[in-house]
Amino acid sequence: MDVWWLLIPIGIFFARVCDVSLGTVRIIMISRERRTAATLLGFFEVLIWLAAIGAVMAQLDQWWNFLAYAAGYTVGNWLGVSIQGWMALGQIGVQVITAKDASPLAIGLRQLGYGVTIVPAHGSSGPVSVCYLIVHRRDLPKIIAVIQAYNPQAFYNLQDVRFVSAGVLPVAEKGDLLTRLLRRRREVAPPPVDDPGPDLPPNKPVPGTSELPTILPLK
Repeated sequence: MDVWWLLIPIGIFFARVCDVSLGTVRIIMISRERRTAATLLGFFEVLIWLAAIGAVMAQLDQWWNFLAYAAGYTVGNWLGVSIQGWMALGQIGVQVITAKDASPLAIGLRQLGYGVTIVPAHGSSGPVSVCYLIVHRRDLPKIIAVIQAYNPQAFYNLQDVRFVSAGVLPVAEKGDLLTRLLRRRREVAPPPVDDPGPDLPPNKPVPGTSELPTILPLK
């Protein structure tokens, strides 16, 4: 029984999934100015693409090869975006605007190892405080958990950061990318306080862990 009519479309499908995923990761590396990684990924991306398009062009009368090519492209885009989230490379800027006293929030964020700059400002409803900080992208869930523990209705926005020249950031974990992707991240947070104060809600667990961010009241 001839099974090539089935194996070839399957091969085309997975080849497209691989090369489109590599292309997405390559674009991420380019945006992070990681030239060596982007160059190597580009080489394998084109090599796999040539194999896929060559198989399609060799059998133009087989319409299911076209379907496999298109389906692989679709799944490759989805997988590439997912890989981007798993990699969590680089830094991201966080800006929090609050009408409440921002000192407890700053204390909680600084206990995670990040530097926080508080700037007084004036909003549409009166005086506000603006908190600026740069965080590792992989730590963003922890940062958002601390912000929401401080004020579930807090207004904050995220900004992509290409380069950071200096600042207060936790020491990055050592190891190559594959090791960091497979390593289970151990989140370390200070012990929660017994009484967060009358104006602050109870601490909420950091997503994916049983740890609680600490929000300390002013003495």
